[in-house]
Amino acid sequence: MYQYMSYGSKERDRATEDFNPDNKLAEGRFGPVYKLTLLSTLWNKLWTLNIPPKVRNFVWRACSNILPTRANLARRRVLIEPLCAICGQAEETVSHALWECPIARNVWAMVRGKLQKCGARIQTFHLLARQLMEKLTREEQELWAMVAWSIWNARNRFYFEDTQSQPSDILKGATTLLQDYHRWNGQMAHR
Repeated sequence: MYQYMSYGSKERDRATEDFNPDNKLAEGRFGPVYKLTLLSTLWNKLWTLNIPPKVRNFVWRACSNILPTRANLARRRVLIEPLCAICGQAEETVSHALWECPIARNVWAMVRGKLQKCGARIQTFHLLARQLMEKLTREEQELWAMVAWSIWNARNRFYFEDTQSQPSDILKGATTLLQDYHRWNGQMAHR
């Protein structure tokens, strides 16, 4: 038996608030119908980055808000406290875990250039990804994806191995992995 969820106008408006009115195709039975140009642009940029496929998949999952954060698990009725166990300051959402948590902020503060973390709060990781994909160079986008993936892995080591990683080690691991991947890809292209 399928269970259908219904959403009100508040949820619909929130889900489509950042859609461009020029992309509206029609007014459908359940609300406006949009072309997928906004999402397509983000996904096209993401899928063409020169990063490991597992990192591309991770960023897609983060943008889609389907990572198993404590808040997402609690929302799915898993009996777990949604509060971030690392900092205890906020619910552990995707944006909190990868951008706002003090450990993540410390890692982003160490990244040089335009990618260095600013103090602004973000609504969703998807909106952050869209903003960064528009503003950053391809190399900076690749580093951003790799650092976000490394922060997530450090978070998992904290939860499952009871190991706290230092921000400098997280960043170094991300940059080393990216350099190794580029070197490996370069060697494979010359064969």
